[in-house]
Amino acid sequence: MEGTTMMSLPHYTITGEIQSGVETVIYRGYRNVDRASVAIKLFKSESPTSRQIAKLRHDYEITRDLDLSSVVRAYGLERVGASLALVMESVEEQPLSDILRAQPLDLETSLQIADSIADAMGAIHQRHIIHKDINPHNVLVRMDTRQVKLIDFGIATRLSQEIQRAASPDALEGTLACMLNELIDSGLADLRQTIDGSGT
Repeated sequence: MEGTTMMSLPHYTITGEIQSGVETVIYRGYRNVDRASVAIKLFKSESPTSRQIAKLRHDYEITRDLDLSSVVRAYGLERVGASLALVMESVEEQPLSDILRAQPLDLETSLQIADSIADAMGAIHQRHIIHKDINPHNVLVRMDTRQVKLIDFGIATRLSQEIQRAASPDALEGTLACMLNELIDSGLADLRQTIDGSGT
């Protein structure tokens, strides 16, 4: 696919793969009209389900509304046959999962990255957004500055929605406080795994 223009996405050229998930792949490329660098999230399936498409639309809407330096910016949705593609800014940061696979991190670096993740999460919480899927695949890190950008807001929710779900007797999740504690515990677990992997 490198160096070719996708027939179903004629305004962009794909130049390489950034990372692959269960349902989607993120590619690097550029916009043909001005050769501006972009990242493009595409479904692996040519015929994604309505749930998958709704999730991608939700990802775009939440990311667009946040407009934060600690969140990868979303430029728009493009029709790809019966599917959609999410066009995002191209960044120098790498997925934390790739960094951890390549080499263990020392304690100081781990703590600096954890601090940046906490700042990024604090920024989105101030906008009343809860990510709900913070993991090494969804955290992009620039190693020279230890700064991070968050991606993949497909299952993120607005705080008002979580309050309504917590108040509902049919809600699958617990109270809002329990949910926030789970989020915090998840972040600490990721940090512990990072530190353990550093051998310190």
